[in-house]
Amino acid sequence: MAKPKRKVDDSTGSLFEENYLVRTLGHIAHDPEIALTELVANAWDAGASLVDLIIPPTHSLVLTVQDDGHGMTAAQFRARWMKLGFDRTKHQGSNVEFPPERKGWRRRAYGHNGVGRHGLLCFADQYSVETWRGDKGASFEIGTRGQESPFNIEKEGAFLRAGHGTKLSVMVERHLPNPDRIRDILSARFLHDPQFVVRVNGQSVELADQTGLIERMNLSIEGCPPAEAYVVDSTRAGKSTIYQGIAFWVNGRLVGTPGWVVGSEAVLDGRARFAKRYSIVVKTSDGWMSEIEPDWARFKNGPAVDALFAAVRQYAQKVFASLSSTLVEESSEEALIRNREQFKELSQLGRAEVATFARELVKSTPTVSQDVLSAAVQALINLEKARGGANAVQLSD
Repeated sequence: MAKPKRKVDDSTGSLFEENYLVRTLGHIAHDPEIALTELVANAWDAGASLVDLIIPPTHSLVLTVQDDGHGMTAAQFRARWMKLGFDRTKHQGSNVEFPPERKGWRRRAYGHNGVGRHGLLCFADQYSVETWRGDKGASFEIGTRGQESPFNIEKEGAFLRAGHGTKLSVMVERHLPNPDRIRDILSARFLHDPQFVVRVNGQSVELADQTGLIERMNLSIEGCPPAEAYVVDSTRAGKSTIYQGIAFWVNGRLVGTPGWVVGSEAVLDGRARFAKRYSIVVKTSDGWMSEIEPDWARFKNGPAVDALFAAVRQYAQKVFASLSSTLVEESSEEALIRNREQFKELSQLGRAEVATFARELVKSTPTVSQDVLSAAVQALINLEKARGGANAVQLSD
């Protein structure tokens, strides 16, 4: 007698949980600043000369990112966009493809694994893509419902459109970005390039440049690609920056967040006057791109990066030693100003001793913060006042 066939429960047959892709994208899916930075970098990799971001004023309206890059055919979209962990270098090479009219342009691609292209999932669980080249276009609606793939094409169409480019659209359900903040972030994360213009709600983003430079030096790192270091004086810079510290730029894009900690070692106290006034920009060629994590949040651990960090720390200390003398008077003067009322009560000799103490403290401990310096000056003022009172008692006796 034949055994009855066992009924198979395929209700949980999906290989991926719902929203798997959103949950595995990391910061890209939760931080609109990172998401939009990645999409701008994606447009750079597409050979764009213009990127337009339209950010709506409220939720439930459409956010768009449109570029005039080379665009894709429907087949290219399926092969590149819809492949999880797409190896850009393997399939497209490390250099950017440009539209025909930009023949002769040269650019090194930022992307490695194609994760950044899904940045719109930061704002909703589905988004749409329109892409065109050779006057033919294809449209797709991408969703993340749990099926046999972490993301899928829910709807597809075709259209005719002259030229080339790509437009991404999403109805914002969460993480609504602030246009001014995004403009500042993009300005700080990409170096100025006349062949790459970014606009947010119609207003051009002034990409970072090197105004305010007071020194430049080539860093010699044995066995590694070249690197250059620049010292920037914020009082001379053409515009303010949202970052302070040492900034690493590779191929025109910021790596991580600038600060006075390089690797695992602090170069300066970020509260010190020097740290607030000066910053150091380290620019390297695209030869360092293999040393960067895919999300550009940090460098990878390794001997080459260790050598780079050591050279930068050494250079920063050298710069600090040469420039700190010019800040001694300013730092000591500020400490005295903070305690000016009590300072005025001292005798002429007492004021001279306190002023000398402040200058010598800054010279011997150049990384001292202004708060610590001011507290030390206040303590000495109190001692001087107490000593003056004791002397007065002795004289009266």
